[in-house]
Amino acid sequence: MRFTAVPDGAGGVRHELRAITAEPAGKGKGKRKRKAPDPITNASAESAAQQLRQFIERAEGIIEEILGAQEELSDVFAEAKSTGFDGKTMRAIIARRKRDSDALREEDMLLEAYKAALGLN
Repeated sequence: MRFTAVPDGAGGVRHELRAITAEPAGKGKGKRKRKAPDPITNASAESAAQQLRQFIERAEGIIEEILGAQEELSDVFAEAKSTGFDGKTMRAIIARRKRDSDALREEDMLLEAYKAALGLN
């Protein structure tokens, strides 16, 4: 059994679990096409569905953790704002700290050169 993309008639596709059919060996010239190994070949449809369910549940758990972390992050920025700090500037500093120092230096030099050319100093 394997999941196959099937046209849904509305311009999209839906995925269906279908049995693998054996194809007759061709007598044509040329290279034989290799088929990708099917992880569900020897498994039943029920075990494939169980495996899919486990992947989905793991993904849902991770999404919940991400949402919780986003709420916590927003609380941190709200607390910083209440003490007088600017959240936009804090986010800019965090983004800059993630970047490579050489790239950051180059970007700063370009910014200063453009500002000087426009008389914004």
